[in-house]
Amino acid sequence: MTRSSHKSAACRNQLELLENHPLFTGFCPQCGAEFDRDYVSRVHWDCHNCGWMDDSI
Repeated sequence: MTRSSHKSAACRNQLELLENHPLFTGFCPQCGAEFDRDYVSRVHWDCHNCGWMDDSI
């Protein structure tokens, strides 16, 4: 992988995170369940509705 393609892949991954992560959307990316937005105390973004587990942050 070239440096520019590696950089491009990293940018795509960051964009996907911004578009889909509950920290930014407030919703589970798998089932759409809404998360409580208690940003100050929340460390894990795991969905209690469908079992989706956050391993990206």
